[in-house]
Amino acid sequence: MASRGSRLGLEARAYAGKVLPPELQRKMEDNAILDVVDLSQTRPRVADDTQYTRLFGPGPHNVYQFDDEELRAMDRAGGDAVRVAFTFHGVRMYSDAARFLTFKRTGAFPAATPSRGLASLEAVLMPDARFPSSKDDLVQQHGWKVIDLDDHTRAHAQRLLSALPRQTFRSVGNVVQALGAGVPDAKKG
Repeated sequence: MASRGSRLGLEARAYAGKVLPPELQRKMEDNAILDVVDLSQTRPRVADDTQYTRLFGPGPHNVYQFDDEELRAMDRAGGDAVRVAFTFHGVRMYSDAARFLTFKRTGAFPAATPSRGLASLEAVLMPDARFPSSKDDLVQQHGWKVIDLDDHTRAHAQRLLSALPRQTFRSVGNVVQALGAGVPDAKKG
């Protein structure tokens, strides 16, 4: 039923991160079926000049946002393919896709937030962080989010949140204050 020239892809989830059974791999190769994988996790197991990737990231379910290094690595993972379709499926898929597209067009990543350093962390925590929260809760629930450390570096919020002291925090301001007082890298911004 597919129009001429259409390609089929198989996302063999039962074999995610594993070698395909030889018979399945042979059938896919013989019928030019694409091996649909998450390039942020693994490489295709069937050689082809076309790739289709569904990008979820390593977070639980699809709760993840890609930082600059991860986006660069996925771009490289496309390897020698002539055509690669990158489809983002994380909770920040629109911003991840826009940042990746800007990188592909310009060679540079745009900012993830309007602020830098601690102000960037504050910007990503403000909309949905719930308090009181422990350091571990903050790292688990918000560490996957991407912040702007400076004008050229985007990283996961975990990079700053992991430096928090082990205590219960009552507000975003309380978190920023604790980091500003005790974390040299966090004072930027």
